[in-house]
Amino acid sequence: MEWPRASIEEADGGLLLRCSVNDLAVHAARLLAFGCRLEVRSPPELSAAFTAVAERARAIADQHESANGGDR
Repeated sequence: MEWPRASIEEADGGLLLRCSVNDLAVHAARLLAFGCRLEVRSPPELSAAFTAVAERARAIADQHESANGGDR
């Protein structure tokens, strides 16, 4: 899986990333891996993709917790 071509520029005390991707959920997960604060400006579908990734992560954590008697 390749990273998309992107442009990065300084903006408002941070960095602005512009790119085009085919799968917003995969892109959201990749961005989370950086571990930095993010702000989605557009498209709104990317915010929905972050929500979907968070819900999947929560389901996995809950499943693990249940399997281990509530221990994390």
